[in-house]
Amino acid sequence: MILYHASTVKIEEFYIPYGGLHVGGIHSALEAALRKVRSYDGPFEQHVYIHRLEVDVGRVMVYDDMGDDHGWRCAIVCYGEECDSIEYNNKFEPDVVNSFVLWDAKRVKILDVDVMSHDEAEDKLNEFYEANNIY
Repeated sequence: MILYHASTVKIEEFYIPYGGLHVGGIHSALEAALRKVRSYDGPFEQHVYIHRLEVDVGRVMVYDDMGDDHGWRCAIVCYGEECDSIEYNNKFEPDVVNSFVLWDAKRVKILDVDVMSHDEAEDKLNEFYEANNIY
């Protein structure tokens, strides 16, 4: 399955953070990266790196959006033996594609990485929100 992860840095190899690795549609990925850019208080322009991924979601459990790392970590601990990933409708970073949380980096292969300025990313996201009546 082709999914995305965006960041303010280019990632060469994924590791699994405390609340799992979150991947999803390109718009969800952009929103997550832009949240980091918006909180940055530095002197120079930030860029957004969009990682296009091939993801093996394996055995999937559908779950509600937990909203924070602690909630996701609890879900991973409770259900990690029963499934390989959790699929969820991303309430905080909306997209037309559901998001997934994974806890095995071997299930993710980086296909390519694109870079854009944060202004370009904001424009792309705003166009998507407007076209889909998401506010």
